[in-house]
Amino acid sequence: MHPAELKRKVVNRLARASWLGLRDTVDAAREATRIRDLMGLVEALDFSEDDLEANRKLLAAAARLREPIGIVNWFLPYFQYAFYGGIHTILRFASGLLERHGVRSNFIIYDRPGASASEMKARLVEAFPALAAMPLVVLGAATDPVPDSDASVATFWTSAFVVMKNRNTKRKFYFVQDYEPLFYPASSRSALAEATYRFGMPAIVNTPGLRDVIEREFRLPAVAFTPATDPEIFHPPPRPRPRTPFRVFFYGRPETERNAFEMRWRCWSREAAFPRRSGLRRRGSASWACCRTAIPAICIDHVTRGSRSC
Repeated sequence: MHPAELKRKVVNRLARASWLGLRDTVDAAREATRIRDLMGLVEALDFSEDDLEANRKLLAAAARLREPIGIVNWFLPYFQYAFYGGIHTILRFASGLLERHGVRSNFIIYDRPGASASEMKARLVEAFPALAAMPLVVLGAATDPVPDSDASVATFWTSAFVVMKNRNTKRKFYFVQDYEPLFYPASSRSALAEATYRFGMPAIVNTPGLRDVIEREFRLPAVAFTPATDPEIFHPPPRPRPRTPFRVFFYGRPETERNAFEMRWRCWSREAAFPRRSGLRRRGSASWACCRTAIPAICIDHVTRGSRSC
């Protein structure tokens, strides 16, 4: 072998080994960060027997209360956009309680100490102007004092730990919109999420089916509501739709494992599932721009209100 060719092969092999070693180092650092963050989360959510006993006593006293609710503390995770489904539903409840029953709200962001209260409030008011006079507080720590209230509402599994330990409220509720242990594979997170259903807080549940699961599996008192749409925004077209082409919109989030994006994409992409004679046209949406290289055939829309990019 010519010396120059040998040198080139040696250099290429060393470069490849160096790249693989760097990648392993980066992967190890990411894993260490993941474990450290998870250990920090578990420590932050930890509670004592005194916390549980105080929670049990408060819930027992709340069951005997007959006075109306005038002020509600909503414990919200940080959000970037108030028009997304889960947070929008919560704020819609708060707005409805204010407009129909005069119930005032305090919105408490418990999991992002560095968040700007003014920016969060602006996002909230953009979606629900009626809530402009309602206070929004960003906690520096989950143990910071919060305003007194007639009721406190947990809205996500991490907030249930904060509400469970809260003692300056008269009632506690758990606003459940999904079976959140299944947000994760079997892990510390899934176990902690499931534990919140054993705190005893009466649940307000999105859909009767999920309520039935919560009641059956955890014996948690619960009421359900059925999601609705605004007919002023979502309604059939004024004229009948043409029979063809028939369009199917595919929405998927590849970065969210519980959406099973890969299986859905496989079904979506099989030509046999969409015969040409039907005149069907396909469009898709995904919030992960990296799919442009992994799935070149899809038109990727990062959808926000009033904007779209393909």
